[in-house]
Amino acid sequence: MKNDQLLIAIASDLHCTYGGQSSSKVSYLLSDLPKLPINRHPVESLKKIIQAESIQADLLLCPGDISDKVDKQGLLSGWQYLQEIKSALNASSLISTLGNHDVDARNRHNSGPFDFIKNLIDYKPTENESANDSFWRNSYCIVQTDEYLILVLNSCSNHTNEEHAKLSQIHDSTLEKIEKELKVITNTKLIRIAMCHHHPLHHSNISYQDSDFIDKSDRLLLLLGELEFSIVIHGHKHDPRLVKFNSLPVFACGSFSSMANLLEVGAENTFHLISINTNTKKGVINTWIFQPINGWVQKHDAYFPSQTGFGFSNDVKDLAEDCSKWFSTSGKESIKYDSVIKQFPDICNLIPSQQKELNELLFKKYELSFSPSLPNRPDRLFNMKQ
Repeated sequence: MKNDQLLIAIASDLHCTYGGQSSSKVSYLLSDLPKLPINRHPVESLKKIIQAESIQADLLLCPGDISDKVDKQGLLSGWQYLQEIKSALNASSLISTLGNHDVDARNRHNSGPFDFIKNLIDYKPTENESANDSFWRNSYCIVQTDEYLILVLNSCSNHTNEEHAKLSQIHDSTLEKIEKELKVITNTKLIRIAMCHHHPLHHSNISYQDSDFIDKSDRLLLLLGELEFSIVIHGHKHDPRLVKFNSLPVFACGSFSSMANLLEVGAENTFHLISINTNTKKGVINTWIFQPINGWVQKHDAYFPSQTGFGFSNDVKDLAEDCSKWFSTSGKESIKYDSVIKQFPDICNLIPSQQKELNELLFKKYELSFSPSLPNRPDRLFNMKQ
């Protein structure tokens, strides 16, 4: 942990698979993908960026779908790729959960649905044996240190056959156990994060039927909000999105390397680095997108913002008014963005919809304009009256 910031890297939905001679690829990340050219390899190009930009993280989270359709070589290589990313980031821990593509619910390999992944790669969701035991026995586990608490939910725990795999659910008994265990943890200084694979909120898109969100997840989210969790992180949907359930941020982090379900919404493959302030519990999310020619880049006007945040709980209207008053006292035509966020650091903690709202309020009501506009990182704030 650096400068009172907990740094969390996220690589979700790798969908790693064996490429072979097939011309129809479902993922950019193949078990037999050559390491050169580097920019065409999602992991090698990420390691290049990590080194070039001196990126570090305390934790690497993977919200599931390491493989595609429980591909044997995809699981083996995907798990190894995650270890390589963890090492490149100098992260102390890798914490993951199961995705539906990691569970052999359709019995493709003539083994138990969970025995396959456990025996093939000696899969461990955390590096704590007691937590791992709870993950398999109770369908969740809690990882706790002096700085953070992470609730890891196995939303595939009921995927014991093909029919059951159509639904993700939390049993009442599981919710009761989670509530009981969390409520005895009274350390208010802990950064609290929840992670699962399936989406806990309805998340529809153009052609994919939204029928596999977590049943009873509203009760879980209400509990996590009550217990002051900073954010809920999930995979499954390859359509990255950051919204709020009441005041609780819910982050669909998209896919690291799958090609499926991206074109229909214009989404891109994503890798994220979240920085959470240990004092305020507010966060900033930096996002890179994968381009097969250029590798991992940050760019303006990406489908999901290159920089956004969470944790701002006040009224954006008040923030806009305060910005206007401060700007007017400067007597300047424009002010550097770094000076603006030094005065109003909460701007960095706005979710995308709040970033858009701030843009519109400043422009329409106060004739001020960021250039470029949020959620792109602006250079300056301009007075449009002059």
